[in-house]
Amino acid sequence: MAPITSTNSNERHCATCKCTKSANEGRFLICSRCKTVSYCGKECQAEDWEGHKDACKAAKNAAKEAAKKAAYEAKITRTFASMGMKTQTAKPETLIYAGEAICITPIPFPHGQGGIGYQVHPQLKLPPGSHNYPWTDIEVSKVLGFPLRLIGSPLGDTTLPNEQAELLAIEPDPKSPKFGKSRFDGHARGGIAVVRVDGQELHMNQLDAMIKYITENQENMKTANDSKARKALAEKLLTPAAFAKAFERIKAKESTESKEAKVIWKDVECPVKLG
Repeated sequence: MAPITSTNSNERHCATCKCTKSANEGRFLICSRCKTVSYCGKECQAEDWEGHKDACKAAKNAAKEAAKKAAYEAKITRTFASMGMKTQTAKPETLIYAGEAICITPIPFPHGQGGIGYQVHPQLKLPPGSHNYPWTDIEVSKVLGFPLRLIGSPLGDTTLPNEQAELLAIEPDPKSPKFGKSRFDGHARGGIAVVRVDGQELHMNQLDAMIKYITENQENMKTANDSKARKALAEKLLTPAAFAKAFERIKAKESTESKEAKVIWKDVECPVKLG
């Protein structure tokens, strides 16, 4: 049996006999392993142990996993804070959504769920000398009228695949047989930082809109098997005007999804400037 601790409480009841008064000087005994059940005495705990031990073990494991998750999130928060970034924990109108760079870090879903999610955070200022690093031009962003660059980020697990980076690296040249396919060929790993070529501040939602637009159209691009079809798609989809129109559509749709989204999108302008 798991050891037990005692506590005073008028709201507790014995998990075995259901009484609300303890013979142990008014103190209930609590299972110290799971801390979810209490007993009026050791006899009741012993009687309940066979039925409780499996649930007790499961509750302890769940608490352990929750503690791991909390520790991981605290570590991420400290890491972002050390790099001049803020985690998204306050009211939307008080948060920062734009910066000199936007970092996209792949993270595993909470323990046991499988799959990969992404933490997206603005970096207010890049470290000194960062612009001398080997940044990679995001070619599709050029043809969409919103030139961006990316570089690998030290944040997060560098072994995790980054599908967002793969999307940003698609081939936009209709003359290439790899049109619509990622230049990273599935090898993108770990976090990335993305900046505007013009040096202006980048908003998370501007980058998100581009990723959504690429996602919407990538499959059609990948399945265009001849140069004529690829050229037709490029002329239709890969233009500043096409992205600007899609940006306003995405903004209008997502602004209605919640009050928070409306606040976040309110002052986000389309980054494409049409003549």
